Amino acid sequence: LISMSELSFLHSHSSLESALKECYQVSHAQIKKYLSPKLRSQSVQAQKPVEVPLNLLNLNRINPNYEGPPIDILDEDENFIVLSKPAKIHNHPLSYDESNNCLSFLRSIGKGDVLKINEENYDRGLVFRLDFETSGVLIYCRNETLRKVIRNNFQRSFIQKKYLAIVEGEFPEFTTINGRLSSSGLKGHKVEVTPVNEGRGFVGKIEVNRLEYKNNLSYLEITLFEGHRHQIRALLAYKDFPILGDILYGASRSDRIYLHAKEYSLSADKFQKTWTCDKVQDFEKRMKA
Repeated sequence: LISMSELSFLHSHSSLESALKECYQVSHAQIKKYLSPKLRSQSVQAQKPVEVPLNLLNLNRINPNYEGPPIDILDEDENFIVLSKPAKIHNHPLSYDESNNCLSFLRSIGKGDVLKINEENYDRGLVFRLDFETSGVLIYCRNETLRKVIRNNFQRSFIQKKYLAIVEGEFPEFTTINGRLSSSGLKGHKVEVTPVNEGRGFVGKIEVNRLEYKNNLSYLEITLFEGHRHQIRALLAYKDFPILGDILYGASRSDRIYLHAKEYSLSADKFQKTWTCDKVQDFEKRMKA
């Protein structure tokens, strides 16, 4: 159900599109996304109410009504605010009516200054993305200049990236996995892995250390070297060890995908910081089950 808002314009306009462009500074492409051709072209009479989607009127604004679970703040200073993102929470919304996301959480607790960065995009000060199902360290930048420096030099800026995962079966104690990554499936929603010397796409590499093996489950610590989409998920599945709960890559169904961003170390603009999130009770509970 699309939320609508009733508007009245002071002056008449030849079309609703021209009225919205003049009064709300929205583009044709943005209007086209939310309004049908018939609604866009309808005339507007002065002071006569018309209905317009709330998502269009609040374009690029963040809903203040967070509806998800509590989120812990791991660290906060003048440059960053770092969260412990729960699983099944989005990093940011794609429209105003979405409130199950970390930015709505920040606005709901009065941390709205983060939303003043990169205001024309919904990802705001987000430095990197975690999948919806992935938990762990999530970093937002409060400084626009610094955000651009980090995003433009991502591989150099993040000198350490560690993740935790649970897979079925007895994983080797230590191994390195390499592969060439390319998008596949409907709208590229899945990543396909081929040998490094075959195919097209980015080359991905992870180092995997087995922390524990119990009840036919392996608890892994993964060092990530690049920031390619679905890299850990796809590379583990490539070696026939998909992450527990990751049915997209052939794993058994579970209550969540057992992937967690444990640690990020950043070196940029003459400073170095490390953020760690060891809050993984659900992982420990699953290994004991």
